[in-house]
Amino acid sequence: MFSVKILNTVVSVNIGFLAVIALITLNGGDYSGLSFAACMIHEAGHIAAVHLSGSGVKRISFGIKGISMYREEGMLISPSADIMILISGPAANLFTALMVFLFSRETGYFFIINIILGIFNLLPFSVLDGGAAADIFFEYHFTGGKCRIFLLVFNILLCFVLITFLRRMPFFNVSFYITGIFLCAAEIKKLSEIID
Repeated sequence: MFSVKILNTVVSVNIGFLAVIALITLNGGDYSGLSFAACMIHEAGHIAAVHLSGSGVKRISFGIKGISMYREEGMLISPSADIMILISGPAANLFTALMVFLFSRETGYFFIINIILGIFNLLPFSVLDGGAAADIFFEYHFTGGKCRIFLLVFNILLCFVLITFLRRMPFFNVSFYITGIFLCAAEIKKLSEIID
């Protein structure tokens, strides 16, 4: 693991993260650098929103399960600010894709990976930004776990549909299966925790 301290934030990169990036780009040529840049843009969106909310970022970890950001302890912010922090990463990717298109009329890999990363992270799966935002919304606005249970069951069914659909796409590679299985397993685990 490689770690560096930037200002007051510790940034660590695990070899597993680089392996995941390599796996994602396995069938599409050598686009690891552009994929990593899109991930950095995504995290920069989160970091900017955290700082705008008055909180600080203690640590950012790039690991095999993705990128995790840890705020400074004891910083209380509102549920709406938490939701804004969560959606700011995907928004940064979508904004970047828009700027690439507007200024270069380019729809190459960097444009596409930012669109995919932005939209994918807005999906309502519990391990993604969209799912975490939905979880905060349900917790703040509804009592009981019926909405969460419905969303988790919906997500499990959505995983099966996406895996079946994506298998027929011309740009399919093995990482889609791995991602689908990971998302499905995470939703089943969370559903079992709520039911117990």
